[in-house]
Amino acid sequence: MDSLFVRDGTRYVPTDFARGPWAPEFLDGGAVAGIVGHVAEASRPGELRLARFTLDLLAPVPVAPLTVEAQVVHAGRRFEIRDVMVRTEDGALVSRASVLNIAHGDTPPFAMPQSESSTPPPAEVVPEFRIPTAQTCFQNAVEARMYEPPTEERAMAGWARLRMDVVEGEPRTPTVAALALSDRGNAMTSLSPDMSRAAINADITALFAREPVGDWLGLDGGLRYRGAGRGAGSMLMRDADGVVGLLAVSLLPPRFDFGLSGELSAALQAHDGGSAS
Repeated sequence: MDSLFVRDGTRYVPTDFARGPWAPEFLDGGAVAGIVGHVAEASRPGELRLARFTLDLLAPVPVAPLTVEAQVVHAGRRFEIRDVMVRTEDGALVSRASVLNIAHGDTPPFAMPQSESSTPPPAEVVPEFRIPTAQTCFQNAVEARMYEPPTEERAMAGWARLRMDVVEGEPRTPTVAALALSDRGNAMTSLSPDMSRAAINADITALFAREPVGDWLGLDGGLRYRGAGRGAGSMLMRDADGVVGLLAVSLLPPRFDFGLSGELSAALQAHDGGSAS
């Protein structure tokens, strides 16, 4: 079965599916989030659940063997914090994450935000959304269906699923799959209304109110803010049962050419959210 990484002893070797769409020598942010999430979950005590995941993208991560190590920063009775470090073979630190795991318990019911789309739109209604690339990359590892194009007032909205495991031979959970898809919040909140330009993100933060279920992750309710030379974006994460949590990114200017084909842009614009019904 295809995967984003192959384990080689204590190293994780990226496959072509982990490559980014812009520079074939670097990994996609989603692949980095996926392998960090995989290692963080594997090291987590079984009685705890992931509550917060913050990944700092310190430098472009090369398509080369990596070491990914988790260490306990704080271990308490009700929660723990772990740092996860991603290093190249020469020891360079290229990404780091702070992971908050909390004890599982019952919570009182309360109202959660709702969405017009509780399931991904079928392929015959909304075509698959993919950035045109000449080589195999992370875009080939994801199936995405976007039912709302971006406007000046709102971010793009849609559903996505990871087609493969993060590490070969090691089944991934819905939580790790959601982390691998979390970098899509960058493009979806920063994408210009004509879908031609987007921004680079410096980080990814995912807050989980509960564990996701199923293969598909919905991203909607997006907000974006622009200030003095910087920006921020946030989106709701959901599955078929409702809201899972919140996703946020810090955006770095300037925007760059997104390279989206006119045909794909026109197809998405033609639906303009009509597939949600």
